Amino acid sequence: MEEDKILYKEFLKGNEESFDKLVGKYKSNLIYFITRYVKSVDVAEDVFQDVILYILENKEKYDSKYSFKTYLYTIAKSRAINYTKKLGKLVELDDDIKEEKLLEEIICSNERKEKIKNVLHKLPEDYQLVIYLTKIEGLSYKETAKIMDKTEKQIKTLAHNSKRKLRKMLIEEEVIEMKNNKILKILSIILAITIIISGVVYASYKIYENIKSTSIEPSFTGKLGDTNTNNVWVGSFQLAWNEFLDKRLHGKELKFEDYDSELADELNKRSFTKDMLSDDSYYIKVGETKPELKDEIEQDLKNKFNYQSSILDNLDFTKVDGNRKCYTIYSILYKNFEFPIPFDRLSGMKFKGSEEFYKYFGIENSSSEELNSNVEVLYYNKDSDNDLRSNDFAVKLKTKGEDEVFICRTDSNDSFEDIYQKMTEKAKNYTGKKEFTEDDELKIPYINLDTVINYDELCGKFIEGTSGLYLKNAMQNVKFSLNEKGGNLTSEATIQDMYMGIGMETRFFYLDNNFIIFLKEKDAEKPYFALRVTNTDLLEPYVEERY
Repeated sequence: MEEDKILYKEFLKGNEESFDKLVGKYKSNLIYFITRYVKSVDVAEDVFQDVILYILENKEKYDSKYSFKTYLYTIAKSRAINYTKKLGKLVELDDDIKEEKLLEEIICSNERKEKIKNVLHKLPEDYQLVIYLTKIEGLSYKETAKIMDKTEKQIKTLAHNSKRKLRKMLIEEEVIEMKNNKILKILSIILAITIIISGVVYASYKIYENIKSTSIEPSFTGKLGDTNTNNVWVGSFQLAWNEFLDKRLHGKELKFEDYDSELADELNKRSFTKDMLSDDSYYIKVGETKPELKDEIEQDLKNKFNYQSSILDNLDFTKVDGNRKCYTIYSILYKNFEFPIPFDRLSGMKFKGSEEFYKYFGIENSSSEELNSNVEVLYYNKDSDNDLRSNDFAVKLKTKGEDEVFICRTDSNDSFEDIYQKMTEKAKNYTGKKEFTEDDELKIPYINLDTVINYDELCGKFIEGTSGLYLKNAMQNVKFSLNEKGGNLTSEATIQDMYMGIGMETRFFYLDNNFIIFLKEKDAEKPYFALRVTNTDLLEPYVEERY
């Protein structure tokens, strides 16, 4: 929570009351947490004091990139375990823990292992994931909701139903039996399952399917960097930023107090504006943060795009009491496009030396010649006449509407802007055949991107000349797919501000991201979308790294 970071910053400046307030928020729950290890409230309180002393003696060790709560609980766990070791003996296990250990021994028989695996695989995927995240990883409903792209209420319902379903299936498969007219604790079973999934991290498999490894670039002009990283840029966050500058800072550039932000400097350049888009492809709303604003945005989205937001439920629209109003800026870029004639589905191909094959679409020699009209060759430059294939080419895919799809083969890690300009210049100077002929072939992998980012470095820092105003939330999501029929893109962005003294939350969701895709409207000066694909992460899922 950003409030924690602000309080800790004040503590570092010598404000002891801020530290007392920060620790007071977690004291009761933390003592209970420690009690799970030391089995004594009195001892837990002593360990708690040890934790506080450690933090006071090592003020600078806390890395504000991570939540203070995570830092606090990590230290508490370490101190509690150290205490039991110093005792030189194991803490007496209570009945629940004894039952859990016994169950683990029983369940680890080969026969039961296979039964549990079969039961797990029969569960709906949402049930599997919510069980893993909430019971094995210990994530909160809110954190789980963020990963699964659902509301907290939906996660609570899923968690309840998944336990009932799992309990029922385990009994039906005779994995567990009735004991003293009660079923053995379901939580114990879930914990024991972690032992059974030998060599396979369940989180890796399931979270891969929900989070794609792609880096969202907030600026079209920023250098992309690592050539093995997928990168995506959409103009939606820039649109929200522009509105914040106009409506909240009266047209001035955003500068932070005592902090230089290269990202803010890039966004202040306004390299993308709403006049580069048609009116029917975007929506922007600025208003005082309150529940009615959320309702209004949702209704507007339904009326204009028949779309339900996947980002609004992650925001706090509670109205703040007081004289100083807080505001929410919301923007969305919404696009659907179709190719004049659907391309052919092709046989699988490897991507960049991968072991696996991936889905492709396009045109082969056996394809209908009418598909050639979908494609315009921008350039095709071979290193020499002896080369059969080129590593330097670009094509334009036509659509039924105003959108155009540009795809260029490149290993460049320059900015999207530089790559687009070079592509345009090469196309202008190309003297070869521009038409796609019957001898040509085009193979494009299916793309499926769904990613979210919080621009954490922009949050929790006071803005110059505003008497304590700071950004509470700055986040963006991108959903993009491309297949033989066409593609669709939705990208929502939001900025929420707040004044010092008001609690707030921020969410951390970091995503790592070699061809380039640009989408733009005809006659527009710049694209509204850019995606660099350099590995198979958009074709296969990945694992989130956690503190």
